[in-house]
Amino acid sequence: ATDHTELLSEAVFEDFIKTLRKEYDYILLDCPPLLGIPETGAVGKVADLVVLNVIQHSTKREDVIRAIEDLRFNEIKNVGYILNRCGQISRSPYVYTMKNAA
Repeated sequence: ATDHTELLSEAVFEDFIKTLRKEYDYILLDCPPLLGIPETGAVGKVADLVVLNVIQHSTKREDVIRAIEDLRFNEIKNVGYILNRCGQISRSPYVYTMKNAA
């Protein structure tokens, strides 16, 4: 196989993950954004849990809904969510100042 999606879809990748499971309690697979990247769905099929990273005031609601629909279409059922940058003043990922809660 020459295509990344073909490589990840093959039994070789699934066998690789099974081998890792024998050695490790947890395996984290960091993937590119789900939408428009077929490899992410292929990886999700062997994962126990898929976690969507949702950025407050940045990630569009329609994109989250579409990502969930894509996961369901690929029969990926265990989905969790992380809401990032809650209460952040700036949309820049490099600003760490938080709003005063008082």
